[in-house]
Amino acid sequence: FDNLYNIILMIILIEVIGGIIIDTFAMLRGELTERTHDMQNICYICGLDREHLDRDKDGFIGHIKKDHHLWNYLFYVSYLKQKPETE
Repeated sequence: FDNLYNIILMIILIEVIGGIIIDTFAMLRGELTERTHDMQNICYICGLDREHLDRDKDGFIGHIKKDHHLWNYLFYVSYLKQKPETE
């Protein structure tokens, strides 16, 4: 009976560890899905969503490309970090 007890205990422990691993990957997949949704549907700079911005004539893509081009903000932040504080 000792061997049977050890085998059943090992099976239960393996199942618990497997469940933890599966839950962790499911949580990571959910975070990735949420992050991807935010990148595709929310303006990074102003936080407005696609539904609100699509009412304009340029739409969401036009807003992202013209009004809030991400690289322009990156260059601006880089400029602010490099310029002397006295300016």
